[in-house]
Amino acid sequence: MSISTCNWSKNTTAPNPQKAWPRTLTELQIYSQLLEWEKYPILIFYENAIAPTQGFSQTFLDALTRFDATICLITDSSHPILPTFSPKGPHPIQSILNWLQRTLLQN
Repeated sequence: MSISTCNWSKNTTAPNPQKAWPRTLTELQIYSQLLEWEKYPILIFYENAIAPTQGFSQTFLDALTRFDATICLITDSSHPILPTFSPKGPHPIQSILNWLQRTLLQN
């Protein structure tokens, strides 16, 4: 996929839902590079709570570890590299906010 096939431009601050959201890791990586972030983007991935849980694929998780971004997962499965937060924990939102604060202060 080339950048020219995406519906995003350097002047775009967020994808227009009428055009296209990044649907693949390649599109997401291209999009994040086009935004010219002052800081690294924050990406939070979660499993669909309504659909039966099948977990994130290992290919997807391996690709995320190579991303130049602040990334966490909301899942009941742990990951050796990516921070994970259980949606069933006592205060998952506060836990994520605390992690973000610590992470952003380090950068």
